[in-house]
Amino acid sequence: MRHDSLWRRIVFPHTVTLGMTALNIRMKGRSPLARISKFAFKLLLALFFARYLEKIPMACLGGILLYVAGGMIKRREIREIINLNNYHITVMYFTMLAVPLLGFMPGALSAIVLYLICLKFFEKKKRKGIAGGFVS
Repeated sequence: MRHDSLWRRIVFPHTVTLGMTALNIRMKGRSPLARISKFAFKLLLALFFARYLEKIPMACLGGILLYVAGGMIKRREIREIINLNNYHITVMYFTMLAVPLLGFMPGALSAIVLYLICLKFFEKKKRKGIAGGFVS
């Protein structure tokens, strides 16, 4: 790890997220100054608009979150899952039900356990080929 990268993680942890925003990438905002100005802008927004943000009803915020989550669902990925084995569809629907009903962590962990169980019992076993390689 470079020293510069380590310094940014310690001093400006908000800038080392999973990735920069699409706007930063399109505008070539990759320098430390761009990150610092982004931090300052977010801080000023929080300072000046916090009193108004707390008055937004939770139902409205829930609707916004549902809209954003709906935009993250890609039909192509759903079709890919449907074209896989039946247990992939089962795990997908189980996860869709378990996360809202049980909470994020218990729902996600139970879906992973269900996936591993299904993988062990329902995945087609690979058989040995002639030269020792595996054939599906």
